[in-house]
Amino acid sequence: MKPKEWLPLFLFICCLSTLLIACGDDDDDDDDIDDIPTIPEGLTAQSEVDGVALTWQKSENTARYNIYRSEQQNEGFKLIGTADSMAFKDTTAILGTEYFYKVAGVSPKTEGIENVGDRSPPVASLFKGCNITDLQRTSGDGQEGEVTEILRDWLAVEVSEGKDSAKKVCPRIPVRFEITKSPPDSTGQVLSDDQGNTGDELLVRTNDKGETRVRMKLGNKSGDYEVTATVDGFNKVVIFELTAEPGPPDKLIKVDDGRRREGVVGQKLDPPLRVRLVDKHENGIPGERVAGDLITATVPEVEDPFVQAKISFSEIGPEGFAEGDLTLSTKAGEQTVTVGFGNLPSEVSFSVIATPNRSEPIIVPVSDISPPTRPAGTALPSPFVVRVQDKGTNPLPAFRVTFRVVESPDPKTTGGSVSTDGDGLARFTLTLGDKPGQYIVEAFITAEEKQKITFIATAGPHTIRQILQNPEGFKGKEVTLWGEVVKEHACFIFGKVYTISDGTGKICVDPDHDFPRNVNIEVTGKVNLAGDLCCPSDADEVVLKEGRAKKR
Repeated sequence: MKPKEWLPLFLFICCLSTLLIACGDDDDDDDDIDDIPTIPEGLTAQSEVDGVALTWQKSENTARYNIYRSEQQNEGFKLIGTADSMAFKDTTAILGTEYFYKVAGVSPKTEGIENVGDRSPPVASLFKGCNITDLQRTSGDGQEGEVTEILRDWLAVEVSEGKDSAKKVCPRIPVRFEITKSPPDSTGQVLSDDQGNTGDELLVRTNDKGETRVRMKLGNKSGDYEVTATVDGFNKVVIFELTAEPGPPDKLIKVDDGRRREGVVGQKLDPPLRVRLVDKHENGIPGERVAGDLITATVPEVEDPFVQAKISFSEIGPEGFAEGDLTLSTKAGEQTVTVGFGNLPSEVSFSVIATPNRSEPIIVPVSDISPPTRPAGTALPSPFVVRVQDKGTNPLPAFRVTFRVVESPDPKTTGGSVSTDGDGLARFTLTLGDKPGQYIVEAFITAEEKQKITFIATAGPHTIRQILQNPEGFKGKEVTLWGEVVKEHACFIFGKVYTISDGTGKICVDPDHDFPRNVNIEVTGKVNLAGDLCCPSDADEVVLKEGRAKKR
């Protein structure tokens, strides 16, 4: 056949094939349309005790239904479940919340593919739940347990509406359990039924019997706990009162306010020492739990003349506290008290500073109260020494002590006052007057003049040495001399001439005369210094003995 002859036939066949194919597609589309579920009609939503109940009419080409929910009418819908029949209950609705619902049919699977039909128009429902009239505690109140323990009994409540024969339980009601009271710094927790959720507040729904429950884990602090159960929108509050007891005794701790502990020797310490018996969480152990076990204490030993310290502890009180009355020893200084309990290995120590008792000072002599006789006009070689102390012989520094001359042959003799040093000592050196005799000195604490210490110093005759060392001071004075060996030149008074007279004659010592060395001059008795009277030039060595001059 020629090309011009078969071309029309070819075009006809192509057109026919196209028509047949198109018709085949139209049949497939008709099959798809037949598989799509129709829109469910007659959707209703009704609030019930345990949720929102949905019902609707059967839709065509439907194997099951998808249910959607939103809190807004025209948007935000999310799939919340499926149903094989024309009913569904939304048990996840929250009490007092208004919801919008839609339903869509789902076709049977065709070659593994499902078709979801259009959703129904939304319907609204306010989930009211029960008309709650009562919230009752059914178990768990009044329990006691050890700190950090999970209490044995459940904290359980029942939610219901109506009374007596009309009473109806309320399932799926959210009940809030909250720890509303606990000791400071406690770590208590409420635990859900499966203990999967914990915290100081839990929201737990009631079951089909209108009941719900939690467990309580006590905190690490002993004392009173309260857990409340409430339902939002219902004004009744159920309270569970619980008690956490301390654990077993673990240690003794020192109750200290940080201040330096200081007291007076021989007196009770105020305030007393305080300790506390506690468990490992430092909760106080009541004394009734440890009856028979005693707090023991040791104090440092002191040697005579000091008196030992004493201490006695009270019984342990309800909160684990005990007080120790400590009477300090009479020795001043740091005193360490060690306190223990029963068989516990740990001890606590208190360091107490015992200070001298300054309220009752005592003055005592330290030096000789009657020193050897010294020449008149000279200072005593050693001072009078007294000590100011308390009854426990502890020195008292910074006390003013007066040394007063109460009797003297020379009225110009004076005393003085000094302060005690760190050892409680006061020292005063007396200078004797120019006249021989007894000089009586009284020492006493300046502020009170109660107790007095009497010192007696005796001034004897002057010595030749005194005269020779201080001739101007003795010139024209009546002096008393006593015997003395002078192993020196008698003429080492330069440029002056003095006459010593015993009333029976004048005895001259001429400083210009060169006496031999090692000449003994012994003088006793009372003589007058006339002064400026020159001896004869032929005067030799002179011994004045028993008031008489002898020439060698």
